[in-house]
Amino acid sequence: MKLLNYFHHRVAVVFAAFSLFLSVAFGMFLYDSLYEVDDQVRRALLYNFEQSFVDHYRQTGQFLSGDGAFQIRVLVSGRDPIEAPYRALEPGYHEYYLDQEHVISGVLPPLPGQESDAIEGPRYLLIHNDSDSHAINRHQDEILLTIELAVLGVSLLGILIGLLLSRQLSLPVRTLKARIDATDPDNPSLVPLARQDEFGDISRAYADTLERVRRSLDRERRFSGYASHELRTPVAVVKSSLNLWHACRRSEDVERAEAIRTKVIGRISDANQQMEEVIQTFLLLSRQQLDWDEVEALDLSALLSDLLEKYQAIDGYDRIRVETRIEPRVVRQLNPKAVTLILSTLLRNGFGYAAGTLSIALDKHGLQLSNDIDQLRVEQSEHFGFGLEIATQLCEQIRWRCDCRRSEQNRFIAQIRFDDSTPGAGA
Repeated sequence: MKLLNYFHHRVAVVFAAFSLFLSVAFGMFLYDSLYEVDDQVRRALLYNFEQSFVDHYRQTGQFLSGDGAFQIRVLVSGRDPIEAPYRALEPGYHEYYLDQEHVISGVLPPLPGQESDAIEGPRYLLIHNDSDSHAINRHQDEILLTIELAVLGVSLLGILIGLLLSRQLSLPVRTLKARIDATDPDNPSLVPLARQDEFGDISRAYADTLERVRRSLDRERRFSGYASHELRTPVAVVKSSLNLWHACRRSEDVERAEAIRTKVIGRISDANQQMEEVIQTFLLLSRQQLDWDEVEALDLSALLSDLLEKYQAIDGYDRIRVETRIEPRVVRQLNPKAVTLILSTLLRNGFGYAAGTLSIALDKHGLQLSNDIDQLRVEQSEHFGFGLEIATQLCEQIRWRCDCRRSEQNRFIAQIRFDDSTPGAGA
């Protein structure tokens, strides 16, 4: 049944079924209680009549004939014939439910002055048949109808209350579902419910999950943009270099053509190395955790100096003035591929967007790279900062703390703090 697929419908059905069961059980209990109370009253009346019957016999020696109001019949041995069902009754109170009879069997005490002549008096039976006098029997149809109407009314009231309560109880679920349905797949986010209960905890946990998904999607988009940007540049360099190579074949100046070819080969080599770095970056980022068996004693001072010399030789970067404070022999146990990619990315970003001065400082505690920002180049670029996020991700994998920010003086600062808890850290 599709109706029961919804939470509030199931709550309503359960509440209605419980109300129906409870009302029916209460009706049966009430009906039985009425019988039990009436039986207790009639037993008490029968015992009271027995006391009056015995007292009257002691005082007068005569037998009461019965009680017309409650239809109590008296049978005395020697005077009345004792019917077969009553002959075997032991003294005491008895009930015959099929015949709806209440019976007290007993023996009368001897009369005063006869104690020596007889051991005991005659046997008596006090019989009350409630088939006609029982109030419930006389009004059984009315009582049953009243109870049934009460059960029906309580059940309908329970169903109504169940519907109202189910909608109220399921309101947080329906609200959360509506917010989830309204979530934009391209920008997943959710405003959690302002509740301090399980529904609030679930909505906050789901909102946190969506936020992590959104950040992952943003990172994927930025990574894709970074890859396209970083690969597009060397591909364009290779393409223009090849065009220049083919143009040299038509040149009559052999020496000049040879010089151009040499320069073209260098540009293609630099572009190829840049593409390899980008590919290697994504290969490292695809791994959940770096293999610490691949670490080695790495001289960060020498590596940084080599990379700096390489980037200073690239066309267009010679216009940047570089200020360095590199402490010699900063040796640490690190993954060389990851560190090379981090330093290359930071240097490439620094040279690519610096306005005039690039400052680099390295010591045993960390690395800081800062440069004046060429605002025009930043505004013209659609991919500024993508490489820095890649560097930050790689720093997290080798347990370095990387902080990239803009200062109020329009300078860009990238600061890395080395973590001595890194496996194999130290010289």
